[in-house]
Amino acid sequence: MFADRLKRARISSGFSMQKLATKVGISANMIKKYEHGESMPSSATLIKLAASLGLKS
Repeated sequence: MFADRLKRARISSGFSMQKLATKVGISANMIKKYEHGESMPSSATLIKLAASLGLKS
């Protein structure tokens, strides 16, 4: 569920995986892992993702 929501939010915000990763301070590979459900972000990274995508954390 998180994976799908992250991908939809990223695409609707117009970010590539690389652009979002740069904004958050992580690798694009980690964004890919989050979007494929292979990994979950830490709470600190989750807050950065939400802020970068303009979502409430």
